[in-house]
Amino acid sequence: PHPAPILCQAAMDLLGFEPLRQAAAAEDYASATEALVQGLGYRTPLDLLSLLRGVLAEVIKSEEKAADTAKVARAKRGSAFGTFNKTQDADLAPESLDRTSPEAAGRRWRRTLRAVFNEEAAIAMLNDLQAMYKSDEFRRSASGLSSRWRGSGKLYSEKMADIDELCLREVMGPVLARYGFTPDKKGSMDIRAVISDLSTQRKDIRLLNMEIQKLVLSCFPDLKGDRAEALSGETGYASQTLPEAPAASSDQEETEAAQDQPPARAPDSPYNWQPSKASPVAVAAAPQNVTSVAM
Repeated sequence: PHPAPILCQAAMDLLGFEPLRQAAAAEDYASATEALVQGLGYRTPLDLLSLLRGVLAEVIKSEEKAADTAKVARAKRGSAFGTFNKTQDADLAPESLDRTSPEAAGRRWRRTLRAVFNEEAAIAMLNDLQAMYKSDEFRRSASGLSSRWRGSGKLYSEKMADIDELCLREVMGPVLARYGFTPDKKGSMDIRAVISDLSTQRKDIRLLNMEIQKLVLSCFPDLKGDRAEALSGETGYASQTLPEAPAASSDQEETEAAQDQPPARAPDSPYNWQPSKASPVAVAAAPQNVTSVAM
C-alpha cells in the first residue's frame, strides 16, 4: 500500500479519530456527533452545523466536478476529431465549465436536498402529498378527468395513464421539486424507489404510502366498474388492476412475514439514491401498476 494513506491513518489514530470511525462504521450517528463535539472542543452539537454545512457543500462540488470530468472524457472519446480540434478540447475542459450560473447553483441545491433526504423527510413529503390530494383543487381536477372519460371508450390502462399524468402535473411534480427530485417521470421513479426501500424499514412510512394510494384512487369512483371488467378480461388489459386494500394483520404476523424476507440493502450512496441501488426486496414489493403516487 501507498505510504501516504498509512501515515494519514496513523495520524487519525493519534488524534483520537478511532471513536468517530467506529461510530461511522456502525451508523451510530449519536456517538459520531458526540465524538465530533468532544474532538473539536465544541460546546453543543449545534456548533457542528456550520462545519457540516460547509463539508456537505464541498462534497457536492467535488462530486459535480468529478461528474463533469467524466462527461468531458466521454465526449472526447466519442469525437473522431477530438485529437485535432484543440479549441473544442479547451471548451470541454472541466475548468471551463460554468459552475457559477443560477442553473448550476439550483442543481447543487437540489443535490444537497437529496443528500439529506431521510425517513423524516419521507414522512414530511408524504404528508405534503396527502394534503394536496385531499384539496378541493385536486378533487375538481379528478372530477373533470372522470367526466372526460365518459363516452370516450378508453381502456382501463389508458385511464390509469391519465391519472398518472394528472398526479404528476398537479401534485407530484411540485412536491418532488421541493424535496430535490426532478418534477418529471424520472423523479417519480426515483422517489418511488426511495420510499419503497424506506417502507421495508419503517411501518409508518409503508402505511402512509398505502393510505395515499387509496386516497388518490378514491377520487375516481368510476374506475371500480373498469376494474371489474379488467379482471374479467373484457377490456383486454386484465393485468392492469387497482391495488387491493391489504387485509388487517397483527404486528406479530407482520414481524413473522418480515423475517421470511431477505434483509433490505441500503443504497450504496444515500446522496446518489437511484432505483437500481434500492433494496431488491423493496423494488419487488412496490406496486407496479398504480398511479405516480405509488412509490
